Amino acid sequence: MELKPDFKKPYILANEMLVASRCITVFPFDVKEFVRKQTDLQFCSFKKAWEKYGLDCHDLGSDSAILTKQRGKNIVFYNQDEYDIRDPFNRLHETGHFLLGHKMNLEKEEPLYGVQEVEANLFAAQMLMPLQILREAQKRLCKADENFIMKNFSVSYPAAHKTVERLKKRFFLTADEKEFDDIIIEKYKGFIDRIAPKKREYYSCWDDPMQAERDSWY
Repeated sequence: MELKPDFKKPYILANEMLVASRCITVFPFDVKEFVRKQTDLQFCSFKKAWEKYGLDCHDLGSDSAILTKQRGKNIVFYNQDEYDIRDPFNRLHETGHFLLGHKMNLEKEEPLYGVQEVEANLFAAQMLMPLQILREAQKRLCKADENFIMKNFSVSYPAAHKTVERLKKRFFLTADEKEFDDIIIEKYKGFIDRIAPKKREYYSCWDDPMQAERDSWY
């Protein structure tokens, strides 16, 4: 039986976190603080991993970040040489593995590895670039393209591009997946108003096609 990602679970989990977390009020938010308050995960650079544990993290199967267990502790080892803009996504990706109860230390060749990678990516993307906020921006006639997302959510181009592709897709959402939509829009209303101000509504009789009819009565 072919293993397939559970698209629903990471999306709902991220929505729950976006609603419940007191340390997320605007985007981009402090990912380190969020992770610290939600988990007991520890973060350690590749450099310190070698100094402290004698561990070459590249041998664990990732050049960016990886979640593993060392001396009874859940630790995310991350590449300190990667540019800063990818760090929040990497941290939330690994946090997603942890919160979703994923199996650690899988070989890349194992089918479950790819499934878990997709689910962790979905969790991180929804946390950093909530689709509800982007759809609301679109309703306000903002072009939610890669540049808009990169500017307002401080993510990399690949992350923004993946999100734009998801926005273009018309997929059915269950009641569970839509449960927090209104709450998320309300909670982040100030942020939405800043990045996608509502157009001022006005009415002019000169735009009314019936004005000529009214004028004929004078």
